[in-house]
Amino acid sequence: MKLTEILEEISVGFRNGDENSKRLNEYVDMVRNSLQEHGALYENEKIYIGELKTNSGEIGDTFLQGSYGTHTAIKHPSYEVDADIGFILSNINARRDAREKIYNRLVNSFPQYKVELRKPCITIDFNDGFKIDVAIYSKLNDEIYFHNSICGYETVTRAKPKELIAFFNERYADDNNKRNIVRLMKHFIKIASQTIQIDENNKIPSISTNLMVVDKKINEYEDSETTLYQNIVMIIDDFINYVEKNRTNGPSLEQLCVGNTFYKVNNINQVMAVLKKVQINFKNKQYSELVGTEVFNKITRKNSTKINISPMGTLGGNNE
Repeated sequence: MKLTEILEEISVGFRNGDENSKRLNEYVDMVRNSLQEHGALYENEKIYIGELKTNSGEIGDTFLQGSYGTHTAIKHPSYEVDADIGFILSNINARRDAREKIYNRLVNSFPQYKVELRKPCITIDFNDGFKIDVAIYSKLNDEIYFHNSICGYETVTRAKPKELIAFFNERYADDNNKRNIVRLMKHFIKIASQTIQIDENNKIPSISTNLMVVDKKINEYEDSETTLYQNIVMIIDDFINYVEKNRTNGPSLEQLCVGNTFYKVNNINQVMAVLKKVQINFKNKQYSELVGTEVFNKITRKNSTKINISPMGTLGGNNE
């Protein structure tokens, strides 16, 4: 089993052409279209929808964020994949009901799906392993603020969501191997967390993995398989050393308003247990322990088919 084969099975995203990616893109378009209809939230007003653009003549804009925005999303049958949409309202201070109105609009637009007003965002569950998370921001005096109720009541914190996405995409554009490394590491961490049965609070956030990779110098080797393997070994080792030193002070990026990404963690030993499982299995190339049963079986079936077909293609006709 090769790392490139695993990538082929787990990659999903805005730029991908596989069926999972196409379905997720359709859901994103459904949500965006619902919110931008004239009068969707406020009578006689229209929301401008754009990926990373704004239009000062209208009251808000929407953009892709998270792993979907940075093109590092992954899909696997044992866990859900979501696309994060950031939604900015320029006049939310005058309209305290905006969060509720967005929620109600989505409930009315998608009665066949579960729409949940969660603490950090609004989630639409499409009942097939795909979700859309809508995060709400406001703009005041050219500053962006994230709205949530994680503390049990509505709060706002300064944010730079568009700059954050641009930061990752610029770094990844210089070396696309980084995107592949992030995808693989996120997948291995998810599967290891499931295997060890890690508590929800102690799971390693995807953004932590991104932050451990984004500014690393990626070494090039003679082939992509070696390049992926050697660099992931290096980054896993660095991640473990970082956690041993910093404990629950997770990776951060203060200049872009990303604070301690381990703020939920209450048992750092569980974090270490996951990273060490990934480290040991990966270094020994025991990929079957890190990919999950379905991905392992799928790759095995594909390889078995190739082996059964290749002799005919190689030897051609009679060999008497």
